[in-house]
Amino acid sequence: MDFVYNLVVVLHLLGMAALVGGWFVFTRGVASTEVMAWGARAQVATGLVLVGLAEGVDSLDKHVNNPKIGVKLVVALAAAACIEISRARARKGADAKGLAQAAGGLGVANVLVAALWQ
Repeated sequence: MDFVYNLVVVLHLLGMAALVGGWFVFTRGVASTEVMAWGARAQVATGLVLVGLAEGVDSLDKHVNNPKIGVKLVVALAAAACIEISRARARKGADAKGLAQAAGGLGVANVLVAALWQ
């Protein structure tokens, strides 16, 4: 089960890389909201799987900091919502760059929460 958990961690980190990396590219004028959207979706989905595995599989011996996970979930959902709304508005021809910027900023905030909250 350790292998499965570690594989999901890798997928979670790839989602973060897609969201934050897509945001850095977006700030340079390249349309990368689709990459950001898939990264945000991956972050939410794999994050939920990681928490489920950590709580449900005793052999992993993982301890979950529930307040931290709650904050990270809210931030990840907000990032996913911002990028999804941004993409929908862009398809209709409206300017939604601010929401894409917010999604990237929220992705960076989530990384900071993960790394700095002990």
